[in-house]
Amino acid sequence: VLSIDRGTAVVRDGDVVTQHQVELVEEMMASQAGRSPWAVVGSLFAFCLLLCTSVFWFARAYIKKFSSVRRDIEVLGLLLVFTVLLARLVVEVGDPISASNSDISARAIWYLVPVAGSALLVRILINSETSLVFGIVAASLCGLMMEQSAIYTVFFIISSVIAAGAIGKRRERSAILQAGVFTGLLNAAFVL
Repeated sequence: VLSIDRGTAVVRDGDVVTQHQVELVEEMMASQAGRSPWAVVGSLFAFCLLLCTSVFWFARAYIKKFSSVRRDIEVLGLLLVFTVLLARLVVEVGDPISASNSDISARAIWYLVPVAGSALLVRILINSETSLVFGIVAASLCGLMMEQSAIYTVFFIISSVIAAGAIGKRRERSAILQAGVFTGLLNAAFVL
């Protein structure tokens, strides 16, 4: 089994290429040759659809205060797409940033995805139960994009719960700022 971390330079420009490096590149290309990009996209889409619909049906049936109003579902969908797109941007930008600054790894940059901020926004706009469901779905999808790593999924779920709980029932700007600072400090302590 060949395991190479994302962003690892196997061959650098101007270096003499060894036989081991040639074998590594050939194995990487052979492992990619069997996969169709459309099959990967299709399976990811099917997983996302299955996750969202099953969680929605469960929440609507068994969570009393879960909001299934069309307007709220549209807001949740739009916010989920926005969060996942931001996560994808952070993942893509992580490698160039870590390449330019050797002190920061690309994986450390992935903790910057604002899943907790999105859950906080859902808590303010709708309610806490819906925020919890949103946080679980958003964390699962973002963790899927980050090399299917469970640590990022757990981190995003915990930070979403902390953010939604920190705001409480208050809606003032100062309460939002306090909840954001509190969540940010706890997240920084967890990451360090």
